[in-house]
Amino acid sequence: MELFGSRLRALRLERRLSQGELGGGRYSGSYISHLEKGRRLPTAEVVDYLASRLQVEPTALLGDSEAEGRKGPRTLSVAIPELNARSALEEGDLELAVVYADQARRAAVKAGRPASWWTTTHIKAQAQLRLELHDDCIATVEELLGHHFTVGVPDLIAEAAVLGSRVNRAAGRLEAALAYAEQALVAAREITQPTAPSVPMRCWHVSPHWASSAASTTRSIP
Repeated sequence: MELFGSRLRALRLERRLSQGELGGGRYSGSYISHLEKGRRLPTAEVVDYLASRLQVEPTALLGDSEAEGRKGPRTLSVAIPELNARSALEEGDLELAVVYADQARRAAVKAGRPASWWTTTHIKAQAQLRLELHDDCIATVEELLGHHFTVGVPDLIAEAAVLGSRVNRAAGRLEAALAYAEQALVAAREITQPTAPSVPMRCWHVSPHWASSAASTTRSIP
């Protein structure tokens, strides 16, 4: 949510408001600071309130790299469910995160936003993993890997495969976990300009050492 935070800060400074003044008694200056630095995720209610304080449309605070310069900022029908899904995941309300993620996925398809679909599908998979809905999570991971937006994009392949490895490892399916780990490693080696700078770092747990360990364990199972 760095883009939201940078837009929020720019609009606040443009209007010569302090963080406390922008909060208007409803939200503290500290909370506004966290939003601007991307340390907290806003809900739909927060976005609406801050937009009204800044006297702009909520869409002025929302957007992504896919939309910028081509189709304009994401519509609220896509952005708000995504924000809610992220917030629910961050707050640990995992079942609600799945519900919001599904809403956002449908809205993204309708709006023709494959990047938003991918992001919210990944949020759904993370929530399913934490809920220990292993089979559901694997199905969601396969959706990610099979989507046209993923094809030929190694960092997205790596990120989805990492999640596939994690869920299979959690479910005790070591052979499948190893297969996903190897897929993630192959894709990670091809990353030159990751969509997100932290993507290669998220492949740490499928390192060659872990893959070798998992392979040895798998071979020892009768």
